[in-house]
Amino acid sequence: MQKLALIFGLIAIGFLTGCLHELGIGDGYEEPTTVSGTGTIRFIDLEGGFFGIEADDGSEYLPLNLPAEFENDGLRVSFEANIAKDVATIQQWGVPVNLTRIETLN
Repeated sequence: MQKLALIFGLIAIGFLTGCLHELGIGDGYEEPTTVSGTGTIRFIDLEGGFFGIEADDGSEYLPLNLPAEFENDGLRVSFEANIAKDVATIQQWGVPVNLTRIETLN
């Protein structure tokens, strides 16, 4: 009986360790909370159409608070943003962000 309890205990420890790793607990990895960079404003013709930022590094960001004057397909920008956690959007494109700074580039 003790062997069976030991085996189940080891299995449980292995399972919990795997779960913690999947959650990013204990491995030193932390999800970024802010992003910054340069990119291009794009009009995305999905779900009625919306504007997103296609970053120069290939990342895609869905600004939840893009000022109207930046709604210009092809506009080059520099930006900083906070990643919007626990947000669901109908667009299903890019990482939802709240812009803290955005400027046009020449």
